[in-house]
Amino acid sequence: MIGKVNILAILGLLFVLLLGCATNINQVKDKWGSPAKVESQGERLIHYYYFYVERVGRFGTKSGLVVHEITTDKDGKILRTRKYWKQPEIK
Repeated sequence: MIGKVNILAILGLLFVLLLGCATNINQVKDKWGSPAKVESQGERLIHYYYFYVERVGRFGTKSGLVVHEITTDKDGKILRTRKYWKQPEIK
């Protein structure tokens, strides 16, 4: 049943499949579109993609933003990828 499947695991698998073949940020942009945010850190660029997901597990449902962070060089070659839950902002 889809309700018992860990949606985050499926999203992670899709992330690996989509980026597993990608070696350039342009290939990612072709699949996901433009990133929500791009940061420059010296010779590197960090591209941020945000996806809203709901995770159903044995301890209940957790929903929120998952961040896919892709670090590239200036030519667009992918150097590193990270995925994590975005923490809510404290006001």
